Amino acid sequence: MKRAFKDVWLYDWLRARYGGLDAIFPGIDTIAEEFGVSRSTVERTIRRLVAAKCMEVRPRYRDDGSQTTNLYVTKFDEPTD
Repeated sequence: MKRAFKDVWLYDWLRARYGGLDAIFPGIDTIAEEFGVSRSTVERTIRRLVAAKCMEVRPRYRDDGSQTTNLYVTKFDEPTD
């Protein structure tokens, strides 16, 4: 897959897979398995989406302070006429 295609596909997949919600929190391994790529591919793609300001990643923590999955906030602005 070409890089731009992976970026768009992962972004669309995340929004579609998780009901189009703006805030989603699957683990990297879950994304990689369902996306059919390696963990490092998912991590690189997420970094590119964050750099392009299409996604924000927020760490999430359990009550005991240990980190759990990240919260991924997809950014989408409806096109204007």
